[in-house]
Amino acid sequence: MIDTPNNKPEPFLSSPLPQKYIVLTCMYIILAVSILNLGGWASGIPISIMKGINGHLSPMMIDTAICFILCAGSLYVIQKRLTKGFISLIPKISGVLVFTVGVITSCLHIAILNHVTEKSIMEIPVLGIFLAPNNNMALVTAGNFVLIGMILFLVSFHKKRLTGIAHALIFPSLLICYMILVSYILGIYNLHSINHVSVALSTAISFCAICLGILFIDTNSWFMKVFTSSGSGGLMARRLLPGLIVLPIAIAWFRILGEKRGIYESEVGVAFVAITYTVCFIFLTWLSAKHANKIDKKREMAEDAIRESELRHRLLSETMLQGVVYQNAQGKIISMNPASERILGKTMERFLGSNSIEEEHDTIREDGSLFPGDEHPAMVSLRTGESLQKVIMGVFNPTMDEYRWISINSVPLFRTGNEKPSEVYTIFEDITNGKRAVDALHESELRLKYHFENSPLAVVEWDHNYMVTQWSIEAERMFGWKKEETIGKPIGKLNLIYEEDIQIVNRTMERLNSGVEDTVVSTNRNVTKSGAIITTVWYNSILFEQNGGMKSVMSLVQDITQQKQAQEEILNSERKLSEIYDNMSEGLAVHELIFDPSGKAIDYLLTEVNPAYENITGLKRSEIIGKRASEIYLIEKAPYLEIYSEVESTGISISFEAYFPPMDKHFSISVFSPGKGRFVTVFKDMTERKKAEEELEVYRKHLEELVTERTTDLANAISNLERSNKELEEFAYVASHDLQEPLRMVSSYTQLLERRYKDKLDQDANDFIFYAVDGANRMQKLINDLLEYSRVSSQGKVFLKVDSSQVLGQAISNLQNLISDNLALVTNEELPVLNVDETQIVRVFQNLIENAIKYKKKTESPKIHISCRMTNNMYEFSVHDNGIGIEMQYHDRIFIIFQRLHKKDDYPGTGIGLSVSKRIIERHGGTIWFESKKDEGTTFYFTIPA
Repeated sequence: MIDTPNNKPEPFLSSPLPQKYIVLTCMYIILAVSILNLGGWASGIPISIMKGINGHLSPMMIDTAICFILCAGSLYVIQKRLTKGFISLIPKISGVLVFTVGVITSCLHIAILNHVTEKSIMEIPVLGIFLAPNNNMALVTAGNFVLIGMILFLVSFHKKRLTGIAHALIFPSLLICYMILVSYILGIYNLHSINHVSVALSTAISFCAICLGILFIDTNSWFMKVFTSSGSGGLMARRLLPGLIVLPIAIAWFRILGEKRGIYESEVGVAFVAITYTVCFIFLTWLSAKHANKIDKKREMAEDAIRESELRHRLLSETMLQGVVYQNAQGKIISMNPASERILGKTMERFLGSNSIEEEHDTIREDGSLFPGDEHPAMVSLRTGESLQKVIMGVFNPTMDEYRWISINSVPLFRTGNEKPSEVYTIFEDITNGKRAVDALHESELRLKYHFENSPLAVVEWDHNYMVTQWSIEAERMFGWKKEETIGKPIGKLNLIYEEDIQIVNRTMERLNSGVEDTVVSTNRNVTKSGAIITTVWYNSILFEQNGGMKSVMSLVQDITQQKQAQEEILNSERKLSEIYDNMSEGLAVHELIFDPSGKAIDYLLTEVNPAYENITGLKRSEIIGKRASEIYLIEKAPYLEIYSEVESTGISISFEAYFPPMDKHFSISVFSPGKGRFVTVFKDMTERKKAEEELEVYRKHLEELVTERTTDLANAISNLERSNKELEEFAYVASHDLQEPLRMVSSYTQLLERRYKDKLDQDANDFIFYAVDGANRMQKLINDLLEYSRVSSQGKVFLKVDSSQVLGQAISNLQNLISDNLALVTNEELPVLNVDETQIVRVFQNLIENAIKYKKKTESPKIHISCRMTNNMYEFSVHDNGIGIEMQYHDRIFIIFQRLHKKDDYPGTGIGLSVSKRIIERHGGTIWFESKKDEGTTFYFTIPA
């Protein structure tokens, strides 16, 4: 960014005004004017005040003020972009209301102009409101509200195209507002009065405010972006527009004033206007051109600065020792500096246009594994948009015929407004020597200089009086003191040195002051401004004057606190690993392959074993270390040599199980290769487990034989049971059917005996006859019920889709007389569609409802409620009543055929209804049960598959 010359402030209106504050200001003006006018009408004083100020002034009408309040509220909602809930509809509703009021009022004024009397209009109650003395809105005002209503409706959608149309429609409204203001300023009152109804000055001001507010709601429309842009065009427009609006009015006012007072004639006034216009426009043009020239000058300065920066960047890139590579958004290499060619050992032509993912660049990790292209720092930065620091990578240099180690920093570059990087550049350095020799960092002046210039080390410099002269940003971060707090102050005053390490620093300074050593490296602890203690390495170098005297001491400071902590953690980790190595239960052995002259593995040596190896194999470490496997195990060929050589050559770990004859044991072995020519085996003794598995296999086969035998027996038993059930059903049907005939004969003759001899014999004979008839009837009912029970399975119908609500309705219809006689109330909830035998489900509902009515309380009418819910893919029906209830101790008896809990004299029936219901539900694949409490009612539940 280029500052303006002499740091002068920007000229007025050189930048766009904040649109938010303009819209809110316009809204407050509209509300203030409208509320003041409404207050005047409420107090009855608006007309007298206006007339007292100027005979031509008139107050804002009540309906006009209300319309303006609606417009102000719409402006607020639109500006805040409240697009959810009812509040988002306020601009649309307000726009329609304002539009409607404007249209109705305009039509009334047009009717009056066409000689329709106001009296005839006033006779219509709704239309008369618009012509009341305090609501007689001017025709110009009404027309303007028609436009404003349409504009608010369009702008409320927040669509660019609709906003552009709204800004186009606002021109007539602005022209009308401008005309009214000009008429008031110049005293030409006929311009704002039609049919003797004038537009109030406050109305014109409010119209101007609402038009201005609507324009500034969206400054990116085709019209407003010309005035609000930060370019030269926007600047020129903002400078010229106020003058173009105000100057013509001011000049016209002076001309009319001069002519009215006789200062000059009309011709002189015209000449005065022309001359004034010319002078004013020349001045405005000069002022705008002057600032435009300043903007052009700034742009030229910025362009020169960019060119100079690019030149410096190119020179720096070509001369710097670090490699620099630029890649585009697709990862293609687009440029690189000469240092990159030297470090990578390939020419620029070999790299340009290549991609880290698509091309093979011979890159590896520190552990020797391949470094995938999509994990290269540049590709990760392009994918995530984040910088990466100090990524270590091995790159094969064909010129040197070896892998060179580089440390890479990658930085993504973004274009303005974009969330994804458009380019990425990587800076890398060759750190091969540092990896090969850690002490080279302290001994090599070149490495020291490199870290001074490029590494993130703190830079501290003090003169021969120990006054601080340089304090880098990294020093600020590391020690906590800002640069302005240290420059020109003795370094000892900062109390940087940890008290116990002061002697270390004093010895370092003595070595520097002696002149024997130019550079001294020391490690000590420092105290930061916050009081934290850190461990640092100080690389101190003396800078000499031309006469050989000491000028200053330059120190590069590296914070190694985390490194120290890491070293301690590594030592702790090594101790833990050693303990694990010594105490692990698995055997571990390190081997080294032996190759013949052709490079083929022919044997291997044991170089290390753990104590578990000795325990498992029985071999002593002292007897096997350094010996060949074939010699140790007394076999001609080393065991599993092919597997071990494959792991060593491919680097891929392998696990396998094998029987080892020399030891007569089974082993589970895992093999991996830590490096060229070496492999490590970790193994367990699986002998006992193998024996257990063999015994388990014998047991498994025996179990399979038993299962097969039992399965055959179970199939036979099931077949016999099915045959028995079928025979039982046939017996029940035949028995009940065959008993019908003799029972009918007994019943007929007992009834005949009753008709002929009842009351002709003594009372005992009458009782005997009654008992015989009653017994025959009950026997008939039992046989019929038994026949029905046997037919549930044998004569059931095909399952069909039926509405269970209709099934329940059929059951209720069958029991209508019983329900009516007992004043029972049967209710139900919404019931599902089922795949069932409709007749049988009707029977279930009928039995349960009939039971609920039969076992009612004597004190209240029966109430039965049927509901259903889905649970575990089953429809669970419930039939609840308010009857006498059932004690839960009879749970097992209630569903048994012909079982009764009450005497037949108390409650009639055979006791087969629930047994039949249970048999029906089970035929449908469901279950039936109940819950009940004595005297609190009963709920029967049954399920039907969904």
